[in-house]
Amino acid sequence: MKLIIKMAILAFSLTVLLGPTSVLICAQSNEPDTAPLQLVRKPKAAYTDSARKHNLQGTVKLMVTFLSTGEIGEIVDVTKKHRKKLAKLGLTQNAMLAARQIQFIPAKKNGVAVTVNRTVEYTFTIY
Repeated sequence: MKLIIKMAILAFSLTVLLGPTSVLICAQSNEPDTAPLQLVRKPKAAYTDSARKHNLQGTVKLMVTFLSTGEIGEIVDVTKKHRKKLAKLGLTQNAMLAARQIQFIPAKKNGVAVTVNRTVEYTFTIY
């Protein structure tokens, strides 16, 4: 349990220092030949002019299927707060386009790459 907490703190620290571009997305398992999904590159989602004009800020939450082949599969919007506004002003679409470009190393179980679903968030803020 202490190892999981230390890993979570490390992942958070790396996200703060380096941005969310290369952080482990799930906890390490103690099983041999088992590895978590690793994000190699998470592109930023573009802010739309219409969202900026309307001073819209928020987070788009996506359920992403990371295929065992190293490709992105299905992407589903699971946003709850301001879902309609985010979609109407193009932020959900831009988040999905960015998520489609994520590069990753598939999770492995018993040495075999496996398909996993994970939530990926894109936060849009006006500076």
